[in-house]
Amino acid sequence: MFRTPRFHSATFFATAVLCLWNTFSSWAQDGSVTLEATYAPGKEYHMTLENNIVMQIPFGEQSMEQKVNMTQSFIIQSWAPDEEADAQAATVLKATLDHVVMKTTAMGMDMTYDSKQTDGGANLFAPMFADILGRLVRLELDSEGNVLSVEAEGNAAGGESPAPAGAGGLGAMSAKLGPEVLEQFVVALTASLPGNTVKPGDTWSTDRELAAGSYGAMMADLTFTYTGDEEMDGHPVAVIETVGKFAGEVDLEAAGVGSGDTAGGLGPVSAIQIDESTISGKLCFDKALGIQRYSEQSMDLTITMPNPLGGEAPMTVPMKQKTVIHLDSVADIKE
Repeated sequence: MFRTPRFHSATFFATAVLCLWNTFSSWAQDGSVTLEATYAPGKEYHMTLENNIVMQIPFGEQSMEQKVNMTQSFIIQSWAPDEEADAQAATVLKATLDHVVMKTTAMGMDMTYDSKQTDGGANLFAPMFADILGRLVRLELDSEGNVLSVEAEGNAAGGESPAPAGAGGLGAMSAKLGPEVLEQFVVALTASLPGNTVKPGDTWSTDRELAAGSYGAMMADLTFTYTGDEEMDGHPVAVIETVGKFAGEVDLEAAGVGSGDTAGGLGPVSAIQIDESTISGKLCFDKALGIQRYSEQSMDLTITMPNPLGGEAPMTVPMKQKTVIHLDSVADIKE
């Protein structure tokens, strides 16, 4: 029987920590660009985030390849501040994680979770998303894009989803996602901006924390270059290339993952170490819309963790991930 609940947790961690930062842009008349948080009130943005991961998991003296594909669909509405908003609020966003499809392949076995399928609640991955899918999260931002407040409204679309019977403790290990996921996604939309006007050839760098979902954060050292303009599907876009590295340790036990789970003879894993890893990618900004139309990012990383199968030597798991974000549509909010 094939059992890798620990690796499913590590895999989902990777999808959380490697969320891309989207950035919005406003354009100066001289052809230069000022990167800043700009949300048009009354607009609804539909965006898709896709992660493709390949892990090489030690299996005896050999390695086992595990593949994960996760697609998340987001809806973000932008509103002018209302009378309930903080006095410093410049924008009110109402964001929703609308749909998740997750597929894994290992040892010739496939598993699929689709949040819109009627049997999705019985899937091993369903508990991760039970508290956030379809739930409206209100975020207030100041004029610089900093989050002032976060408040979840109403209930998740599927309600509570307990760990399925016979899951070998996977449900208990898989930290449930909450409003912080949408907060981190929105923060990522405006992160690493230069804060001034740039022209083709200009570069800027930043050292910042890279959010890892509910697991914590790691430090990233990133460099951006505005390389010039291109056309994408008939739309003029500015291209910003990204290179960098990140590293750090993630406390799984603090996030409720791994504590007390000994299913299948597997011991608890309390932390995952991400060794220094590389990042490269690009972001494409639609000049007419003033919003990112497309981005892609590739990462090479190595996870080191206590061996859940026993033994004193830690387990090392090489991983490659490609993340793509694209803008599906922009429309006026329907009252």
